Amino acid sequence: MFEIFYEKWFLSILMFGSMFFAFFAKVFLGFLYQNMINESENMAITENKPLKQCKQKYANYCYGRSSMPNVSVFVERFMNRLRVGKLAFSTLGRMADQSMMLSVFCAGLSIYSCIRQGQAAGRILPFYIVAFFGLYLYFNISSLVDVKRKQQILKVNLVDYLENYFLPRTEGSKKDIEMLYGEDTTQHLLA
Repeated sequence: MFEIFYEKWFLSILMFGSMFFAFFAKVFLGFLYQNMINESENMAITENKPLKQCKQKYANYCYGRSSMPNVSVFVERFMNRLRVGKLAFSTLGRMADQSMMLSVFCAGLSIYSCIRQGQAAGRILPFYIVAFFGLYLYFNISSLVDVKRKQQILKVNLVDYLENYFLPRTEGSKKDIEMLYGEDTTQHLLA
């Protein structure tokens, strides 16, 4: 029954390869977001490089001004710039979706090729099984990983930290500098 995969080896390899890439990319993306969520729970001592950069950019902005008018926009812009190497997180998610669609397309081409060759329905059945089972697994993995929810949690954690914990500390340190050196030197020291 499964010898049909050997007969259509090229489409089978493409189908299974793109399916496994889709699974891997979705799980990897979920892992990246979960790691950032865990690190954002204690932003003061985080070792996560992108979160450190976010905190530093926010600090640089706040030291030059009194506060940031819209922290949520700042955090969204930061999250849109998250990358794995040169590949954006959002691009990786879309690549996983497109890869799964490529897998289903390859299964369809294999079925079409078998039908044109006049093969029986029993020989075509493995491609249907793999395509439907792959889609079922992909949608289950997507719902378990739940990237959208993880993005929302990360955004809430970052906005909460920057507005409620980090901003009061930066204002307090500005006041300390003003008390020690005077108001005129504050702008010079912080610039």
